[in-house]
Amino acid sequence: MGSVPEDIKLAVGIIGAGIAGLGAAIALRKAGHNVELFEQSEFKYEIGAAITLTPNGGHVLEHWGIDPAQAGAVRSSGYELVSGDTLETQMLVPLTDNVERYGHPVLNFHRVDLHNLLRQAATDPERAGDPARINLGSKVIEIDCKKGQLVLENGKNLTKDLVVVADGIKTRCVPTITGQDIPLIATGRSAIRGLVPFSAINAHPELEAYYSKRPLKPCYWVPHDHHKTSVVTYPCGNHEILNIALLHSSMPNQMEGGTWTTPASFEDCLAVTQGFHPLVHELLKRSTDTKIHNFYSRGLLPVLASGKAVIMGDAAGPHQPQHAQGGTVALECGAALGQLFSELPKSVLLTRDKVEGVADPLSELVCARTGMFNELMRYRIHLTQLMSYCIPFNPNDPYMVETRKKLEALMAERGVPCPPKDYPPFGEAVRDILYTHNVISETRNFLESRGINSTPA
Repeated sequence: MGSVPEDIKLAVGIIGAGIAGLGAAIALRKAGHNVELFEQSEFKYEIGAAITLTPNGGHVLEHWGIDPAQAGAVRSSGYELVSGDTLETQMLVPLTDNVERYGHPVLNFHRVDLHNLLRQAATDPERAGDPARINLGSKVIEIDCKKGQLVLENGKNLTKDLVVVADGIKTRCVPTITGQDIPLIATGRSAIRGLVPFSAINAHPELEAYYSKRPLKPCYWVPHDHHKTSVVTYPCGNHEILNIALLHSSMPNQMEGGTWTTPASFEDCLAVTQGFHPLVHELLKRSTDTKIHNFYSRGLLPVLASGKAVIMGDAAGPHQPQHAQGGTVALECGAALGQLFSELPKSVLLTRDKVEGVADPLSELVCARTGMFNELMRYRIHLTQLMSYCIPFNPNDPYMVETRKKLEALMAERGVPCPPKDYPPFGEAVRDILYTHNVISETRNFLESRGINSTPA
């Protein structure tokens, strides 16, 4: 898109500069708007050692002209499920046909690398549109959806044409958007996450031999159901780093004080992997920057928009990690938002001078488009959120039983069959539901069905 005259650009305020916020910034910048982000942290570190983007996220990166190889992305060729105590293969799930079947591969990133890639795309002066401005150490404590106002902790008050809430699971804006208090709930599950350099693996003869012989590279799981623990590993960082996640039932000391993430020791790793093969423990000894991260859930938000504000990413619906949809859907939300606010009528965009208390065409247009975002993305967020909570299914878990009922009802509304309760978490039916989604074409079709010309942003 060429340069857009200053007087017809929307002023966009994005709360949060994580993956969701940066994705929204890239899309809205590409659509020709003036984007400013407010991030309460100083970007000292990103929570989570690594992250996976599935093919539905690949559509978004391609649309934005972003090359995942620049962030050291590692393509997954499949999943290997292995017995934790014997290391014998239980199941192989090849993903070699992903590009042919879904258009893109499954990609594994060092989370910091992906974050840096998105940040560069949002702020690079060489890309189309004005570079987004990121304000670090800027905590937003209040928003006014009707007026588009942001109140910062330092007392500063700003007014924007569009407000995007993308400040993660700890957001305080849910009641403001939905009109309801929908609290976070501890799931009773946690993850110990860390990174192991492949140089350390290759220096250990048994580990080097084990990894060099894996039938499916680079991704595999080591489940050990007796202890309700799964050891998930996959390479990232241009094949130089192995990501490790120990998904387990939360230990009492992990939940003290309601903390989100705390340092973890090798003894913490041993406590949740008792009975695993000694080679797993040898791997864990070599983990660096190891932290415990507690998982939380939130009830489905009834709406994703109010007035001039929308909510997206983990702020709109925290996902469990099983299907790698949290970050992927956050990028889908950004892509949808960019298209919904692309090629707005210039006659409306020139109506910023307004009388207090009198509705103006620009505000009405923004509110109409945020309403479309709610209509377009709410089902997708609810679907992936519920799937992450109950696939794979445990009939002895009351929360999963209740969540499964909600998932079946939601899918029945769209006439989509729900995978059987005993269906494997990476089975073809699950992958088809998640990976075939193309938010770019879906948003374009959505707009055209309403008689709105859509030039992809």
